[in-house]
Formats: sequence, C-alpha cells, structure tokens
Amino acid sequence: MKLSEACDAYLADVERGGARPRTVTAYRARLRVARELLGDRDVADLVAADVETVLDQVPPRSQSAVLKAIRGVLRALGPTAADAVRPARVDEAERKVLSGEQLKLLRQVLETRSGLASGVLLVLIASGARAGEVLAAADELVDGALLLRADGAKGRRGRRVDLPSWAWPAARRVLATVPAERPSERTIRRELTRALKATGLPQVRVHDLRRSRITELLLGGAPLALVLELAGHRSPAYLMRVYAHAAPSAEQRRGWVERG
Repeated sequence: MKLSEACDAYLADVERGGARPRTVTAYRARLRVARELLGDRDVADLVAADVETVLDQVPPRSQSAVLKAIRGVLRALGPTAADAVRPARVDEAERKVLSGEQLKLLRQVLETRSGLASGVLLVLIASGARAGEVLAAADELVDGALLLRADGAKGRRGRRVDLPSWAWPAARRVLATVPAERPSERTIRRELTRALKATGLPQVRVHDLRRSRITELLLGGAPLALVLELAGHRSPAYLMRVYAHAAPSAEQRRGWVERG
C-alpha cells in the first residue's frame, strides 16, 4: 500500500469515528508534507530516515504533531509499523519535562491568576491529563476526582482522575465554565508562556505538563497501576517505553534493595 492510500484510509476512519470536522482538517494538514514527499512510497519500505526528511520541512514546534499523525497512519496498519519509523530526535524533544519543584513553582504563580486558562493549566499540572480531556470532562467533581469522558474517535476510554485538594478550586472553576466558555489552545499556550516567564523556568509545551506530572509520579515511586489510570494508558510496556527517562537511577535502585 502506498503512503497516500494509507493516509486516505486513516482520515476516513477518523471521520467515521465521529471526530469533529476541524479535527479531521488538522490531521489532514499534519499529513500534507508526508503525502507530498512520500505519498508514492510503499509503506513497507519506509524507514526512520524518511520521516526525518519530512520533519526537516516543518517548523520545530510542529514536529511532534506531524510525527504523531504519521505514526497514527502506520499504527492503523499494524502494531509494529509505527515503531519502525520513529526518529530518535523527536523522542528526546518529547521528553522535555519540568521537575517536581519546578511544577510547584509554576503552580504557585498560576494560583495568583483568576483566568480560565490558568485554571486549566492548574488542572493539567495536578492530573496529568490531556488538555482536550479536561475541556471535555464531566461537569462536576466526584469525591475530589475529575471524570474524563471516553473519546471513541481517538480510542480513549473514560476514566476517573483523582486530584490533590489544592487543585479542587481550579477544577470547579473550569468545570463551571466549560463548555459554555472554552479557552482556545492559543490562549492556554499564551498563559503558560507568561507564567513560565514570570518564574524564570524554561519554556515547555502545554502537553509537557502531562509528561512532567507522570514523570514526577514515576520518580516518586507511585504504584504503576495508579500511573496507568491517571495517564489513560492500558499497556505498562508502552508507558515505560514513553517514560523510559523516568526509570530509577542505579543509586535509587540500590537504595530500594537495601531498604528491602
């Protein structure tokens, strides 16, 4: 099968799955360069270097989204097809995380702000959820937990995410306003940029808050079952592959062995 044919089939599946038109349009845009450069290539012949060629033609801030779309196309053809074309350089970009102390500092700045976007960011820091999941969450907290809705178009199951008590006010503020008033992705990014500048922390993406929270939990020794539930992943192997950078150091492992 040619890559262009695989892209068409993938987009058709996304559309049939009930995705919103703008979501389908976004995926189509992310796949445009890949179709132009590799559309006539057989999928079975693609290697990581081919994807590197595509990523060289898109802005750095868009590379992760483009790679995700390409891997989505290939994953639909088989469980191992996507892994064969994953460039190492994007793996490193995706591992950009804030430490637990840095997250605490960012949280303190956001808590001084009253806007809806700052509330969304606080919930993301506390939950490790995706921004889209938070904006589509059920309209109330249940025993301090956020109820995330299932998304069949993206293969995501509904789940319960327990929040620390410091995040409850922000979560209630968000849930009382969304979806009647929904901040745009641009507004959320701008708020994050301002807060990071105010703290002197390095600039990261909104999605990096999710990675930072999950990394913090793993490094803190949280039970794997809990981290899987919060992250919304089914496979422990997949979780540990994505968050391999959070594996304990040799010194930490030795300390746990000695305590045992």
